[in-house]
Amino acid sequence: MNAGMRSSWIVILLGLFLPISGEAGERRFVSEFFQLPPAMEEFYGNLTVRQISGREGAPGKVVIRGAGDYQPKRGIISPRRSARLVVSAVPGFSSEQIRDVISEALLSDFYKKVISEKVKSWHEKRLELVELIPLTRDEFVERGGRRLRGKSSGVARFDAWWTIRMGLRQTVDPSHHLVLICLKMDYDGTKSSFGHFCFGLRKRGGAADLDTVFDFRAPWYEDRLPTLLEGMNYGNKLQPLYGYTENLYDWIYTQTSYRHCYVQMWFLPVSHEQLTLLRYFDREIEAHDAGHFKGLRKNCASLGMAFLDRLERVSEPISLGRGLADIPTQTVKKLLKESGGNYPFYQIENNTHESGRVATAKSEIHRAQPSRGSSRSFLALRNVEGIN
Repeated sequence: MNAGMRSSWIVILLGLFLPISGEAGERRFVSEFFQLPPAMEEFYGNLTVRQISGREGAPGKVVIRGAGDYQPKRGIISPRRSARLVVSAVPGFSSEQIRDVISEALLSDFYKKVISEKVKSWHEKRLELVELIPLTRDEFVERGGRRLRGKSSGVARFDAWWTIRMGLRQTVDPSHHLVLICLKMDYDGTKSSFGHFCFGLRKRGGAADLDTVFDFRAPWYEDRLPTLLEGMNYGNKLQPLYGYTENLYDWIYTQTSYRHCYVQMWFLPVSHEQLTLLRYFDREIEAHDAGHFKGLRKNCASLGMAFLDRLERVSEPISLGRGLADIPTQTVKKLLKESGGNYPFYQIENNTHESGRVATAKSEIHRAQPSRGSSRSFLALRNVEGIN
């Protein structure tokens, strides 16, 4: 029986409900049917299931009473009392059919209350933020149902997403690092303090053509720096704020040899599942259009934090919307503190004038010279202790 047919006879009633007539039914725990992932356990508690007999020929019903709450800035708030579920099964229902009915009801309910775009914060909606993979309710119910039964969904990116967002144990990928990056302007030796935030993926030892930066900016096509009003996007004259990818060494080469900047990098662990999602975005998604750039609360740090939030379990509070402004340097400090460790650090210095160039502010990426694999940044990073 496919999902469309089941949906025609399953009615999900949310919130409080009146007592259901019929046999009292046996009370069981949902764990007798399948194991909920940690995020759903937090939301529903030690959920109990009561099965009652439905009238022959009548539609089946699933009633869910009680659950936690989801608030983006607070994450999942566990219920004071575990949720209860009543399933009305018509004669002849098999245990597998009952399990599938319960699975669809819970997944549909969880999607509506936690995953759906409708429950996102104002800041997330302002950035037009979704998950890192396309995900409809039907996909979540169908593929999530397979995961609840202990199987692969059949889609590697969904399996990775499910593991991360549902709070399952991830597998550390010892061959790669997640690189937090703070780009700063070098004013003839007087280094700027606010900077620009982004992050990257780097393979241990370096992979010249595969190492990637995930950048977040509103492109600027003049050689000169924008004025204060232009930089704050007064009148929305800048290009939209985008999240997109570039080759790491091309990007560093452009910043340090053309744009008079220096690059600070911290190298954090990354899981196999996080790597899978980021590689999918890099290869399959051209760019994320976040709408009009705003200097204080809708900037590079805002969108970068939002992307990194999608690499954490859904039950955790989001970082967006805290403080008066999203400042790149403070964003890096916050992320390092939350990660709870002292990580390898390296800084690539500015050499724009040494290269015989006049600095430009233009958002134009230049291929690393003399090649990616023999560029200054690639060779320098190969000598950094702890990342090769």
